[in-house]
Amino acid sequence: MDRPRRWNAGKVGIVLWRLSVFDREAGCTVWVEWLKAHGVDDATARAQWAKGFDGWCKAEDLYLVAQRNGWRYPVAQNLNRLDDIVERVERALIRVGVDLYQSGGKLVRPVSVMVDASKGRKTRIARLVEVEGSFLKAELTRYVDFFTWKKEVSSPVGPSPDVVSALLSRYGKWSFSTITGIICAPTLRRDGTVLAREGFDAATGLLVRGPLPEMPTVAAKPSRNEAERAIGTLDKLFDEFPFVDDASRSVALSGVITPVVRAALTCVPMHASTAPNWGAGKSYLLDVIAGVAIGDAMPVIAAGGDLTELAKRLDAQVIAGFTLLSIDNVSIPLGGDELCQVIERSAYAPWILGKSVMKERRNNWSLFATGNNLRINDDVTRRSLRSGLDPKMERPELRQFKNNPLEKVLQNRGLYLWAALTVVLAYRAAGMPGRLPSIGDPFSEWSDNVRSALVWLGYDDPVLTMEAIRDNDPSRQARMAMFQAIANAYGVGCPRLASQMVTDAKTGTIKQPGKHLLDQRPNKEADNLRAAITQYTNNRLDAQYLGNKLNVDKGKIAGGLRLYADKDTHTKINSWYVENL
Repeated sequence: MDRPRRWNAGKVGIVLWRLSVFDREAGCTVWVEWLKAHGVDDATARAQWAKGFDGWCKAEDLYLVAQRNGWRYPVAQNLNRLDDIVERVERALIRVGVDLYQSGGKLVRPVSVMVDASKGRKTRIARLVEVEGSFLKAELTRYVDFFTWKKEVSSPVGPSPDVVSALLSRYGKWSFSTITGIICAPTLRRDGTVLAREGFDAATGLLVRGPLPEMPTVAAKPSRNEAERAIGTLDKLFDEFPFVDDASRSVALSGVITPVVRAALTCVPMHASTAPNWGAGKSYLLDVIAGVAIGDAMPVIAAGGDLTELAKRLDAQVIAGFTLLSIDNVSIPLGGDELCQVIERSAYAPWILGKSVMKERRNNWSLFATGNNLRINDDVTRRSLRSGLDPKMERPELRQFKNNPLEKVLQNRGLYLWAALTVVLAYRAAGMPGRLPSIGDPFSEWSDNVRSALVWLGYDDPVLTMEAIRDNDPSRQARMAMFQAIANAYGVGCPRLASQMVTDAKTGTIKQPGKHLLDQRPNKEADNLRAAITQYTNNRLDAQYLGNKLNVDKGKIAGGLRLYADKDTHTKINSWYVENL
């Protein structure tokens, strides 16, 4: 049966009215009359009504046609049946395709906003914002006609505040799609298919916002030759960057591929860029990466003065639904439990002002960082990759990029998106030969799809840079110095209270058991102990603080020494000592 060529929006509106307010049979009568006017016989029209619209005309099509012709969904506002009204209103909004979604226990909507980029610039990104009552009320008046009955005559009214409030608070009952993030480029689904169509994708929970760039056709099973051509295309973008080693170049390639195929990966490591001084190209490197992923410069935040401030800023970005972000020009050691969780948790619950403001968000973001001689602390070291740059110039900021890689990306972005997708799909199609051992469950999919693909194509393993990060970890260096100072001052296997260590450090004398105070002499071991405690506790010569720090490191190994504790059964206070492995 052919679709009627002429749509009568008034008739469509009546059908929808009958369906929603009165009864199905009344709607069927109008439906049959409408189709008969377009040459469809009675039996066929009734059969189509019984069958439903799918395969011929979707109900959503009727709504959209009617909407374009001025029709709005009618709802009789009877607050004695608030639950029924809210359900009808929600169905109406969903059928007209309004851009409302649920995420983290809130109703959210996508927006495009200008945010900070490096060097005082701005970049445009898509993000999610919480739906407020005033906005929802405006959307309701745009799509829904509320009315009341007075003596069998309908009278138009505005949406009741109760309706607006009830719709906003229907967490657990919403039928709105659950959104996990917004992207501005094609990506790879977990099943290996390419998502390259604008709109909401139920399989990934991602909203693809356009316009998408024109892109060469991505083969379902690319050959190795195609993969080599693709990786060569990406590699040329980085020809003028002064990488300190081949592994750093691999980190840059991982940085450009990872955000593109992000939907296929549960979690990904943080990609960091570091150099000895300003102007080496750290931020520009990330701008090139962002140019492929979002078509603009890399969005950035500052770390703030301490890790507490950084945690608050990261939580705010998680709430806003970021998918790409750099912690820019970091001057403090980068670490903390919150940063670890943001990187490695498949679902992360942000906190603001000591109180959870929303439910967990699914991890679909790619996090970057830059800094001069960037230092990464503690457990973040095994969750990070580092691309080192060193132009070996006194004034590197005067150096010019002759080929302008960012401009190349923005002019032909689709080519680089094709290349990133092709590298991973070709490695999958080849059966993942030489797949590398995983570096941990959170990153196993990244290791299998991105890291192993790079090594398959002849590049260094980007994970090699983790060792350099670990060696430069200030916390590890302080721990090694502390353990060695304990061994030098007191000997291996000789317990001491934290209070005794602090006293010895302050007096410059190592007190030996069984010896008179007059027999003690100042010595360099005490000076070294003081320096080690100061470094270990961040300049706090306090016994309780030192004891708490040692308790955190109990059982850890550093510099070939392991820390142990003996607890006094009466005082319940630990004495500390180290043993050789």
